Amino acid sequence: MTPFEKRMLFEAIHRVHDTISPSRQAAVLFSDWMEDVDPDFDWEPGRDHRARRVTKQEWSLLRKQITEHHTTLSKAAPDQRERAIVSLGNMVGLDETEVSILRLALHSEGQTGIGQLCDLLLDDMRMDRHSAVALSAGRPASEVRSALARNGRLFSAGLIERPDWSRGRSLNLEVPRHLSRLIDGGCSTPAEFREGLFPAARQPATEWEDFTHLSELRDLSARILEGATRGGNPGINLLFYGPPGTGKTEFCKVLARQIGLPLRAVGETDDEGEAPTSKERSSALRLAQRILPGEQGVLLFDELEDILERDFFSAFFGRRTGSSRIHLHRMLETNPIPVLWTTNDIENCDPALLRRMTLTVEIRMPGASVREQVWKRLAERNNLPLSDDKIRQLARHVEVPPALVAGALEVAQLTDGGESDLDVAIGAADKALRGGHSKPPGTEQAHAFDQALIDTDLDVNRLIEQLSRADATRNISFCFSGPSGTGKSALARHLAEVMGLPVIQKRASDLLSMFVGGSERAIASAFSQARDEGAFLIFDEADSLLANRAFAARSWEVSQVNEMLTWMESHPLPFACTTNLADHLDRATRRRFTINAELRPMSAPQLGIAFRKFFEVEPPAALFDLEGLTPGDLAAIARRCRLLGEQDTSAILEALVDEAQTKENGGIRPGFRPAFEKSNWDTKR
Repeated sequence: MTPFEKRMLFEAIHRVHDTISPSRQAAVLFSDWMEDVDPDFDWEPGRDHRARRVTKQEWSLLRKQITEHHTTLSKAAPDQRERAIVSLGNMVGLDETEVSILRLALHSEGQTGIGQLCDLLLDDMRMDRHSAVALSAGRPASEVRSALARNGRLFSAGLIERPDWSRGRSLNLEVPRHLSRLIDGGCSTPAEFREGLFPAARQPATEWEDFTHLSELRDLSARILEGATRGGNPGINLLFYGPPGTGKTEFCKVLARQIGLPLRAVGETDDEGEAPTSKERSSALRLAQRILPGEQGVLLFDELEDILERDFFSAFFGRRTGSSRIHLHRMLETNPIPVLWTTNDIENCDPALLRRMTLTVEIRMPGASVREQVWKRLAERNNLPLSDDKIRQLARHVEVPPALVAGALEVAQLTDGGESDLDVAIGAADKALRGGHSKPPGTEQAHAFDQALIDTDLDVNRLIEQLSRADATRNISFCFSGPSGTGKSALARHLAEVMGLPVIQKRASDLLSMFVGGSERAIASAFSQARDEGAFLIFDEADSLLANRAFAARSWEVSQVNEMLTWMESHPLPFACTTNLADHLDRATRRRFTINAELRPMSAPQLGIAFRKFFEVEPPAALFDLEGLTPGDLAAIARRCRLLGEQDTSAILEALVDEAQTKENGGIRPGFRPAFEKSNWDTKR
């Protein structure tokens, strides 16, 4: 203990001694405790321990020694911790009693002298907590009760965590760890506390123009903050929600910079790298509203769900505890400094909380056109030469937010690795955003769209001609069915290109959720995203989303199909569904599509065209006796041949025969006999 801490301790000891009668058992406990309180305090009671009582003479002698020791310590000047406590009290506007309680809470941490004294009062002397605090802090009990009330400044300002006094007998007045460390670490001025508790957020790696996909909500957010700053309006809260990795935090940084206001992060990881608890984050937010007013700025609170505490019953019934809900609502109505909130799942927020938000904005992944602009600008900033084709490829195939684009480009620039290191870095970032899973294959077609290889009754030429017109309708929908590899998704993407629209492509696995209502929300989000970005929406594996309701065994299976059908009827932009199992679709789906078309395996003439395209040699005559093959089949075998270095036409044909024989309605036309040995391909396989 420092000399000043000993001074504070013996002031409390002096008060405790004067409240105890020597005839009580508490005097024995106190006298025993005083033997080891301080190495510089020499107390050896001469009483008979077996008697377990203290004489009046002994008690008077103990008081005399306490007084003398206290007089010596009274000259000790306030130490650094005391100066910090007083400074913090002035910043928050605490009165003398509140400062005394804050001092007691800080000095009672751990097995310190004042902490042991409090334990003695509570555990051994069975004193109630308010009386113990009043006696230890040297303040009237009535003032202590008022200061420790739920709406008192100590709790409402986040200086002390409200204790749970329903169990145990410890003092349990906890100061948030980060605040305690700052006080012990030398902070004493208002500027030091502000920087230590609420550091400036890191500068964004992106620009205002990188968020044009938010359209008018982006500009509205800026105007709200500008107006709030001019007028000093309380209760300004902007909530940004969306899946992890969409750029919510990055947009908050860009937003603050755009309007010229400093952005301070609340409840972030401290200097020792230790993440704060949800209680500590909540306390930090309350404290920020006390010590930052008067400064022009904005607060950033990432992951709102962290402080939406739930009790046992709310885990099942979806409600937070009443006290925490009321306190949060009150804070949202009165906070003097604007707060930017982010959350990954808006379902965690109850309607009452959302009503108190000034503005709620969904942050989605930017579309391909916006991503292309971001890649180009950031590549130039990092002096990394990328071709226009490479930039278009990255923008189309890699759905990551601008901040991760900047990080991947920085990796490539630091390693001088160029495009190879860039691909590795951006692939790792994309995998992380997908929860550790790589992007599923097939989102992009392995082969480019080739109309000559499409076998369908649909007049594709006429359709393309109509859709390419400037006045072509946008309220159009397609259902492309047929075996895998026939080019259903490729055709849909080509139609989008003809219409000059970006593509949003979703698999069933992207939308189906294990939670009730989750699939419906994902479906609605996909349609909303396509509408906001003016994109052509493609659903692959649509039979999983539009399964026949007549065979539904659960209510959510019906509601999922209903959600799809509702959006299909009202969506104002083109979309397409692809399926390998058209017979499994709900009966009501057919009339929802403007165009229904079946894509079949290639005809014999198309097989010849495809063989020349993929293998760059003339097809053997036996090829034309195969049935059931699709462009995707030939593309896959061509990749396999390139991998194995196979160029022999007979071996290639053998592989195509094997593939055709796996088809349900494919194989070899009657009478066909291959004029080569199978062992040729098998040994090379």
